[in-house]
Amino acid sequence: MGLLVVALYALGNKHLGVNGGYVQVMTWVRRPRMAEMWQVWFIAGLILGWLVLSLMRGGQSFGLEYGALSRLLPLGV
Repeated sequence: MGLLVVALYALGNKHLGVNGGYVQVMTWVRRPRMAEMWQVWFIAGLILGWLVLSLMRGGQSFGLEYGALSRLLPLGV
């Protein structure tokens, strides 16, 4: 997956994923008409999803766990 992202970046010369979303948010702050809005909305959705989840859980929780996946495949850290 990582090599595919690097290859697409090399061929298309565009930032992809969260990194591309961050770049587009900064572009939107400086020049709103130049930004790709789907990536701005992608970052906004991630932040809003995190906020809703932390409110539903009763507070923030940081860690290396992935819920049921961590119980199935423990890291041993």
